[in-house]
Amino acid sequence: MKTLLFFLLISKILSVDHSPIVILPGLYGSNLYATYDHPAGLPWYCQQKMDDELMFLRVKFLIPPLYNCLPFLSHLNYDNETQKVFNHPGVEINVHDFGGDGAVDYIIKNQGNYKPNQKFQGIKFYDFYNSLITYFSKNGYRVGQNFFTAPYDWRRGPMFSDDFWPDFKKLIEEAYEKSNGKKVTLIGFSMGCFMIQQFLAADRISQDPIFDQEHIKRSINDINSIVNESWKEKYLEKVIFLAPSFGGSFNYFASVFGQYATINLNVKNEYFKDFAMNSPSFHSHFPNFEIFGETPIVQGPNGRNYTAKELTELVKNFTTISDNNRQIMEKSIEIQKKAPYDIGDNIPLLVIYNSQISTPVLLNYSK
Repeated sequence: MKTLLFFLLISKILSVDHSPIVILPGLYGSNLYATYDHPAGLPWYCQQKMDDELMFLRVKFLIPPLYNCLPFLSHLNYDNETQKVFNHPGVEINVHDFGGDGAVDYIIKNQGNYKPNQKFQGIKFYDFYNSLITYFSKNGYRVGQNFFTAPYDWRRGPMFSDDFWPDFKKLIEEAYEKSNGKKVTLIGFSMGCFMIQQFLAADRISQDPIFDQEHIKRSINDINSIVNESWKEKYLEKVIFLAPSFGGSFNYFASVFGQYATINLNVKNEYFKDFAMNSPSFHSHFPNFEIFGETPIVQGPNGRNYTAKELTELVKNFTTISDNNRQIMEKSIEIQKKAPYDIGDNIPLLVIYNSQISTPVLLNYSK
């Protein structure tokens, strides 16, 4: 896989003294676990009770009609007063093995029954980070000692990841301590880069008066989760961004506008439409206002050309978006109103396979 080749390149860049590494996966990159007991509205064919059991991604959730259970359980509700999102009533969702490798090794947790890249009823099972973890393990790294992962609830990120930030900060500090004071290298992939950038830039973001003047939502509001330059200098060796998604992704805008989920392109029903319109991570990947500027990037059904800052207007005018999902979209996209803030003055930074390459293509919905 291309991703693995990129990570092998990264391994050559890292120092040979086995300084600690913390990896953040991308969107869809962390397995999610659910706990519930007969939540209201759950389709009859879905498992009616789960006790901290794997939800994303199990094989049965790829088979009709059970594939509708996943988007139903993933639904988020917006609280206008707190500007936070919460799960469907009665449903709890979390990640496992924070710091370890259990939540990121395979995109589908069936490595005991299926070999990597084996097909089952036409479905391909991907070895997600297992090869990467195996590679580093064979070269002197040990999971939980000097090699760590930071899984997170990718549905919420990065704008509604309140519970993640203090855990992430603590994990970096623990990696430093367990390695006898060796500085930590952070590696992000896709949205994982966004999570790292928001964490390290939070001190600069919090000082920008635009947020208080225009009531724009910040990713991190808890002052205890915001790190300053001295903290970065003490704990961080370098940061590596692999395919960062700062510029946004046309794929996720297209999924929202087309009301389908990128996880299952062939299914368009009420459950998957809601999943596409309801995920803050999708909206946070709308094209960045400053990066794309006044360049027309989408032609709407009315034949009008739209810029990045006009895409929410396009969604509201030409889709059936609920009030709840509209509020989630409007708050999530605030991360893209300004170009990404710098992560710090003295952090060595490597960017591999950058985004926002100039192209004469735009999305055309005029027909």
